[in-house]
Amino acid sequence: DRGPNTKGMLDWLINLKKERDNAKAETVFVAGNHDFAFAAYLGNHCIPTDRIDQTVDMDSATNEGKWGGGYLTAKIEGGMHYQGRRWGGSNTYNARETFKSYGAKFGYMDDKAREGLLPRVPQSHRDFLRSLEWVHDCKVAFKPYRLLAVHAGLNNEGKLEPQLKALKKRDIFADALLSQKGRFYAFSERDKVSGMHPELKDKAYLVSGHHGYREVTADGLRIICDKSGGIPSQPLEAVILPSGKFISDAPQPRLSREPSLTPRTTLATTTMMTPPPNNPEHKADPQLRHLQFDS
Repeated sequence: DRGPNTKGMLDWLINLKKERDNAKAETVFVAGNHDFAFAAYLGNHCIPTDRIDQTVDMDSATNEGKWGGGYLTAKIEGGMHYQGRRWGGSNTYNARETFKSYGAKFGYMDDKAREGLLPRVPQSHRDFLRSLEWVHDCKVAFKPYRLLAVHAGLNNEGKLEPQLKALKKRDIFADALLSQKGRFYAFSERDKVSGMHPELKDKAYLVSGHHGYREVTADGLRIICDKSGGIPSQPLEAVILPSGKFISDAPQPRLSREPSLTPRTTLATTTMMTPPPNNPEHKADPQLRHLQFDS
């Protein structure tokens, strides 16, 4: 919901996975707070979780009950996860762009808006959202031989194993994952998840996005790769391991001042990870931090 074509982007990702599956290459998609919230808005059956209990009312189970507004209040059979209600009932998420991409009319607190969107979202998109992992924990062929990818990070103040167990089960009710009812450390938190979890120090790569800046610890193992912060004018990046190269879609500077008759081409550029030496607690460039969204 940060760009103008959510529908097209989901189509592209789904096709990418098909192409890579055909090439015997593994592709894994990890859920973030925006993906989860959109899925929850579509319905409980779209939430990427292995724990949906039809006897549990999702409203009472995920809403603190202390908020006076900022979320969709329409009555929904079975309830709606609080993050879904925020997605469709506040400007925290840019749901308007998503509605527009599906050709549906949007309005905050508009009960009929959801009715107009649901039939326009194809089953393939619902299945994709439902399939998202919450954490990817895998062995790699280079030191320290383990890599974890999770959207925002792991709660540095909580025990590691209960978090990983619940994340792998995609358990929406696990206390180990909740910073408050209906809000997950791994999806939505900031400071408590931005560092390397102490139980993983020197033992694994921990890679995240979410935060709206790029940051790498001195040992190169804790990586936050989200320089764009979802802002279209900022560069989209990826990191290649173990080389530590960042791939960016930032525009290339012109080699000449001569006027060009052809449109500017955006090319991939690469930079190496260059964290400050001997400073694992390095903080991000404040010029980048201000670009992040509180979502």
